Amino acid sequence: MWKLHLKDLLGKQTLSSMRPVTVSQTVETLSDDRHKDLSKESLAHIKHFLSGVYTFARNQGHFDGANPVTGVKLPTAKGPVYTYAYSLQEEHAMIAAVKSRRAKMAMPVTS
Repeated sequence: MWKLHLKDLLGKQTLSSMRPVTVSQTVETLSDDRHKDLSKESLAHIKHFLSGVYTFARNQGHFDGANPVTGVKLPTAKGPVYTYAYSLQEEHAMIAAVKSRRAKMAMPVTS
């Protein structure tokens, strides 16, 4: 989540320099069509990740302030997108197409 969505936006921020407005602007940027166009659910996951970073930092003694993510509201964003679940026959065909035995064993576990 950090590398994919947040590093470019927050990479130079420190724990103590983050303010609720910074978090709000970051989430707003991620919801913008020109950036990543993330869904409301994805934005919520990112917000929870950031909040967890502050909880962890506080528990480890690296941060003593208030969690700047608390109270930040999510912007309006697109809703969930319908996803398709593969049939059993499609999954078997995908597994059969893979050469590596190790990969064949991992595919059903991760899908």
